[in-house]
Amino acid sequence: SVLGAPRKVLSLIRENGIGTYKNSCEKNCGTIVLSKGWQNEPFQFFAPKLPDLKTDDLFFSNNGAAFAVSNDELDSYQMHFLKSNMALLKLYKVPVVFMHFPELIEPGFEQVALRSNWLKMFGKDVDILGIPPKIAFGGMTKDQIKSLYYDDFHLNANGGEYISKIMIPGVIDAYRKATNSQ
Repeated sequence: SVLGAPRKVLSLIRENGIGTYKNSCEKNCGTIVLSKGWQNEPFQFFAPKLPDLKTDDLFFSNNGAAFAVSNDELDSYQMHFLKSNMALLKLYKVPVVFMHFPELIEPGFEQVALRSNWLKMFGKDVDILGIPPKIAFGGMTKDQIKSLYYDDFHLNANGGEYISKIMIPGVIDAYRKATNSQ
């Protein structure tokens, strides 16, 4: 938010490269949903079949072999805000889940690419969720995978819907575990 908010505010005044956020945010409870095709091609709806996966397999703590940690350090600016936000969340007992969303370069990867081991950095009060790209994109052609993105790093409406359907059960489980609720 610190880095993105000025751009979002400016986009309410004038359109930027990926369009205005105003209508999308109002319709989607603050979420940006872009119905844009790959590299500004026309958007075409695509809803791939969800992979056969147990919710427990999404968790780093349950399935560490499915995750590859690179330990790339964040720069001091990013670390400052990350640690400040984490301290604030901990103060108010807000459950935290780090989620990895696959990038377009990852479809053949057998492991979820993690930049850091957030559990080591922030303790067992956080959860890490991800799905190995080879499982997420299994059986899809390159063009089908591209129909989930509008650029190399960002999911479009198709991808957001697809990945959300995979990840939401893990988020719900993480919340239940963090709050000891059913």
